[in-house]
Amino acid sequence: MRWLYICTVFFATPVWANSSCKPKALLRKDCELKFKGHTVKLLKDTVAWNDGTWRAVDPMPLTQEGVKWERAKLEFINNRPILQLWLWDEGVGEAKVQSLHWYVYERSGQKLKALADGVVRKRRRLGEEPDSKFVYDSWKKHQLKALSGGALEWSLGNNRQILDGDKHGL
Repeated sequence: MRWLYICTVFFATPVWANSSCKPKALLRKDCELKFKGHTVKLLKDTVAWNDGTWRAVDPMPLTQEGVKWERAKLEFINNRPILQLWLWDEGVGEAKVQSLHWYVYERSGQKLKALADGVVRKRRRLGEEPDSKFVYDSWKKHQLKALSGGALEWSLGNNRQILDGDKHGL
């Protein structure tokens, strides 16, 4: 019985599964995510998604020169393939205040479908030099939660949105 438990735990998550980008991959803007038969290749300008049947290449949401990648994650929520991206924009205004954008995408047929997006944090540089430190605002509470019936609840601060499930056969 104990052997069965050990085998179940060991084989439940495949060794090749990589559902979050590593820090070095984020820095060079070249990351490959693999989870439950889906492979997502993130590059500076494109998102390429392969589910074993369909292959699609879509544009990355922020592609300007000063964009920094904070985090990227591929997961299945309510049996739906969900890609979440956290990207810093290049900054606006005289103080070059940067915003951390949170994008939520779903694979729907042969296309990447944007479900929701919003700004979850802001920052600005302390000095003029490119290597100077940042001053950060606090995080806005944000989450993506599974609901019954295949829907998702997206929330950012006081905003809530129900994202109904697609009838895509997954």
